[in-house]
Amino acid sequence: MKLSISNIIAVRAIYIVLLLTFFVCLTVQGFPNNKNNNFELIQSDTVKFKKIDRRIERLHNQGFITASFDSIFNDSGAVSTAFHKGEVYRWGNFLFNDSLKEDLRALKKLQGKKVNLKRLERILNSILFKKVSTGYPFFKLQLSPQVADNYIIDCNVETDGYSSPVYIDTIVLPTKARISKGYITNYLDIKEGNLYNHVILMSVEEKIEKLSFLELKTPLISRFSTQGAIIELPIEAKMSGSFGGMLGFTTSETDNKLQITGDISLKLQNAFKRGEFINLSWKSAANKSQTLLVKSEFPYLFSSPFGLYANINIQKKDTTLINTDNEFSGIIHLKGLNQLRAGINYRTNSFLTSTDTTLFDTKTVFYNGAYIFNNVDNWYNPSKGVEFEINLKVGNRQKRDSTMAKNAIYSLYSHCVKYWRLSARNVLATSIEAGALKFKDKLWASELFKIGGMYSIRGFDEEAIFASEFIFSTIEYRYRFEQRSNAFVFFQFGGYKSESILRITSSYLFSGGIGTMLNTGVGMFTVMYAMGKSKEQDLRLRTAKIHFGYVTRF
Repeated sequence: MKLSISNIIAVRAIYIVLLLTFFVCLTVQGFPNNKNNNFELIQSDTVKFKKIDRRIERLHNQGFITASFDSIFNDSGAVSTAFHKGEVYRWGNFLFNDSLKEDLRALKKLQGKKVNLKRLERILNSILFKKVSTGYPFFKLQLSPQVADNYIIDCNVETDGYSSPVYIDTIVLPTKARISKGYITNYLDIKEGNLYNHVILMSVEEKIEKLSFLELKTPLISRFSTQGAIIELPIEAKMSGSFGGMLGFTTSETDNKLQITGDISLKLQNAFKRGEFINLSWKSAANKSQTLLVKSEFPYLFSSPFGLYANINIQKKDTTLINTDNEFSGIIHLKGLNQLRAGINYRTNSFLTSTDTTLFDTKTVFYNGAYIFNNVDNWYNPSKGVEFEINLKVGNRQKRDSTMAKNAIYSLYSHCVKYWRLSARNVLATSIEAGALKFKDKLWASELFKIGGMYSIRGFDEEAIFASEFIFSTIEYRYRFEQRSNAFVFFQFGGYKSESILRITSSYLFSGGIGTMLNTGVGMFTVMYAMGKSKEQDLRLRTAKIHFGYVTRF
């Protein structure tokens, strides 16, 4: 986190004052006598101004504070440059007010050591960072060095602006902000009664840019009174949403017929002015299954750091099977978009036949905990940052026949994406996704992880791979030709193992493809072509997957 411009200038000024003081003293005293004159020669192949500057800086940080560039001369056709190193200077006493002894004790550790201005600058920045983060926005610090004859430098440390800490008295939002004050103060970590933290206030704009439904119209304003600080946040919120879908085209391996898959999704955020998120979606896969998903998140309930999360997932496979996977969790909001979740996950697996299926139907109750981390710079088209999720579930599985015993079952899932900004337009995204289910007996295939498709390992049918264990990595290069548009090429590789009641199998997985995401002004158009290979699917043109999608935002 960077400090304010005024504080950075103050530190730089101290740095310059020290150098000037040393050179003024030496101008009066003259260079110390030395038989070797402490000159160092550098041959012509390194005589470049940048290298000269770096060399002088290194000497300064080794205690040769008077080191300087002396001359360039010819010697038998070879061009050389000379440096005056001078003597090694060391820090003497740092004198300061006893009331700041704890804050400035790092300076005391320099006593007797070689002068290193870079290290001094780091320590001063650390001191300023701490003070402006703990209620002292006007804290100032100035060094007055004195050079002794024995190359010892004593410093008198003068400070100002630390008499009493400043607290946040009032936070002001526009009358038409259309967002609850509790949401804003919790998300931005700025609350009335807290110490004034200049570092947190500097991060406000960056945090707001990560939310699609918030906009900071002008920079925030801080005013100070005898009661404390008054923070004005010119924030404008809106209901943010999207509606759209994805169509996929593939060819059946069995009868070589064209199959169409797709999904439709409606997403709403801040519809009730609480920053809440609601997602309704329907999906149809190539294996004749249909999925209905309802997901919602209600953050910062009653202006607290707690929230609620619900996920209702109902899947029907032709006329033979219905799966439900419902999760209800509490949320503890951490800094920014990071959070902890803990709750219950209730799953059922029901066969749709005319015969008695109580010996085959199952129900599973999980107690789950999850950690979610997100610090990407742009929600739509990230160029740097990390997204990470890990979810651990422990529970009991039982057949519908109540006389059957319960058996322990464990589930672990993790997903991590890292965005590497190579340049303004070039981004590399790398990710790894893995999951494992542990149960003493075998499970029905519908109870396993379902992978494959547009949002998983691409080049395979949607959710067509049933896995008790899987792992795969993705390497994707993106060319960002607009803020919200890019073209990409990707490669994915991994493997899975499936241990179900009816089948045991394992295979490697490989896929690759290209695509583009275009911002049309009112929405996003996506097209992607992918091919996948495994033991059961050859790398053929007729098994390639083509996806078209369009999402309109409002």
